[in-house]
Amino acid sequence: MAQTDSTVDEIEFTPEGIDTRLTFHPEKEVFEVDLSHVHFHNSADVNAFYDRAEDRIAQSGEDLWFFLVNYQGCRIDPAAWIAFSRRGKTLNLAHSMASVRYDASPETRRQIERDAGTEAFDPNLFTDRDAAMARLSTMPSKRRAKIVHTPNYTRADFVERIEFLMEDRIMEVD
Repeated sequence: MAQTDSTVDEIEFTPEGIDTRLTFHPEKEVFEVDLSHVHFHNSADVNAFYDRAEDRIAQSGEDLWFFLVNYQGCRIDPAAWIAFSRRGKTLNLAHSMASVRYDASPETRRQIERDAGTEAFDPNLFTDRDAAMARLSTMPSKRRAKIVHTPNYTRADFVERIEFLMEDRIMEVD
């Protein structure tokens, strides 16, 4: 990644570039999205990122995940904001069991302290990853248990009980 200044990384909005920012933790049912120091310039950047996130979720074989998002130093230009908010909401509604965000910046720390005990308090915003993961660990999974069917008959059991009478165009089943 080419560093353009001390706070923002210029990532390539290609599948390979985006994949470095997406991590699955299957044992915890967590999909981790690292937006730290990412700069979204326009809706094309946003759409490339969210398209890849959706592709990776589909490839995972699971529809529902807990989302853990690192927003530290993330910049979203006005030209990208509407696409970012809409795509984020759509992805959350389709695939998130819960979303927890973290940002280690002093601004976030002050916001949490200021909002504590008020209606504006966001219980899913943290200043560090460990606290965010701890919050996710308290949330119930909405995934359905996988059903594994164990056959109690074999093909041979059925073959013995089915007979095709071709001339009469009849299938007899015992």
